[in-house]
Amino acid sequence: LDAITAQLLADIDVYVAKAHDRDYLNVTALKAEVDKAKATLDKSVAGDCNGQFPQEAIDKYDAVYKAAAAVLADENSTQEQVDEATETLKAAAAEFAAAKVVIDFSELNFAITEAQTIVKDKADFVGEGPGRYSPEKYEALKTAIAAAQAIAKSNEVNQKTVDKETETLIDKTCFTLKFLHLLNLSLSLTKRGLY
Repeated sequence: LDAITAQLLADIDVYVAKAHDRDYLNVTALKAEVDKAKATLDKSVAGDCNGQFPQEAIDKYDAVYKAAAAVLADENSTQEQVDEATETLKAAAAEFAAAKVVIDFSELNFAITEAQTIVKDKADFVGEGPGRYSPEKYEALKTAIAAAQAIAKSNEVNQKTVDKETETLIDKTCFTLKFLHLLNLSLSLTKRGLY
């Protein structure tokens, strides 16, 4: 009977110690990280457009968030477990933020600027007749610039679309430059009586 009583008293001491420890468990940092992760996940959109996240990154962050929330909810969690969950969730948050899709518009914007310069500089060469640049081709380049500008202002496009639009604009710009070069060469030869 003494052994049973001693064991019962020891069990009561362990229970009281755990309850006492739980009262003094510091979960403030973990709660803040869990709340932040939930808010971030709630507004995160899976995709490959600007500001979105790969589904794999969302799933990974969500798993770490759920594990941390479980530690927070578990009455038997120790301070060590709480601290570890906090640090793990912080690291996952940083990794998730780094996974955010950021579209590089720099080449497209450069191509737009170059094409706009050509349109502005060559406006005097547009018209009908010899030595003139066809209004249709000139308008086609202006239309390509407008399409590229719309893409450059959009958050609804992925990198592949931006790269394709950049290539299209460069092709139209190069075609225009080649045509203008041939036009200038033809004018030069005509003035010299060689054409």
